[in-house]
Amino acid sequence: MMRNRADKKRKVSPYVPQYIRGHVHEVAKHLRQSDGETGTKLVLATLNDFPTLNRLAPYMWRDYAHGTHAWIGHRQHENLERVVNPVGAVMERLTMRFLEDDWASLDALGFAFGRPVAHAAAALLRYAHDYPRLTMMVAPNFRPPSPYQLDRMG
Repeated sequence: MMRNRADKKRKVSPYVPQYIRGHVHEVAKHLRQSDGETGTKLVLATLNDFPTLNRLAPYMWRDYAHGTHAWIGHRQHENLERVVNPVGAVMERLTMRFLEDDWASLDALGFAFGRPVAHAAAALLRYAHDYPRLTMMVAPNFRPPSPYQLDRMG
């Protein structure tokens, strides 16, 4: 039987809308890290945020437990495709690497959704983009650039 190293990371490469990829890139520039590392931090911050998991509860098909909380799955669950693939959005791939324990938590959420791990990661990135307090957990001094400000220096 072959065993993985303890520090071996597993890749997840979801397709995310271009505006979310841009948001991850702006936060990565602020933190001076790669987009993948920043995406990983945003996903983990969102995965450990219970109010966000409460917002995702209607999409759960199976039961899900995280920490001391549990959410009950149901048959009349909403379609996660609304969150993951917005209509008309240009999609780009974002590659992130997770440690085994973090990947197992993300896989358990994907199992609760009845979807692949990449869809769970994309949904968490979407919520990290939509709720600024989740971004502030990762980058406390981050201010998104104003759409009215011209950035002539690049």
